[in-house]
Amino acid sequence: MEFSPNRRKAVALVTLVFVLGIAFGIAGVLVGRRVSSARNQGGGQSRQLSQLTRELNLTPDQEMQFAQVLADLRDRYEVIRDEMDPRLREVRQQSRERIRQILTAEQRPGFDDFLRGSRNRRNDRTLTVTRLTQELNLTAEQQAQLSEVLRDTRARFEALRQEMEPRFREVRQQNRERMRQIVTPEQRPGLENFLQRLDDSRRRR
Repeated sequence: MEFSPNRRKAVALVTLVFVLGIAFGIAGVLVGRRVSSARNQGGGQSRQLSQLTRELNLTPDQEMQFAQVLADLRDRYEVIRDEMDPRLREVRQQSRERIRQILTAEQRPGFDDFLRGSRNRRNDRTLTVTRLTQELNLTAEQQAQLSEVLRDTRARFEALRQEMEPRFREVRQQNRERMRQIVTPEQRPGLENFLQRLDDSRRRR
């Protein structure tokens, strides 16, 4: 099926916005979804502890021990995140600089505006496409160059994710072993069920 030039341009812009969102938001995704973002994890851990207490009928002493395990997990995740953040920022900054080199002098202010406002506009894709169309007026050649930059960026972020994931997995497994030492044999099946649900939720994300 043949698309008109305007239709092809619209499709390319939609794709660009989607990929830009991935490229410039991926550090947050990696940390927030894969690692349960240490900055926002307190509430999630509190809910987990309440759920464990209810489902396993934890004693007050067990609840205190679980709270310490979860706090240690958060702290160890934070250490890894702090080590990785500079590298993620470097990839993101290099990608943005490459994109700026593709754009004309007239288009660069529009791109900078897009970056500053992208978080506020994240839930309004139509508005973002409209702004990009009006402000950047990308040529077909620029779209092709941007696609190459963003493919490289995704590959570099994925490589970093693959590099750090074993460290998170090791920390997670060590803390789970500590959890298993806290519960009684009668509570163990309930704990394993809870941990399996966490794994299923992580895979879905």
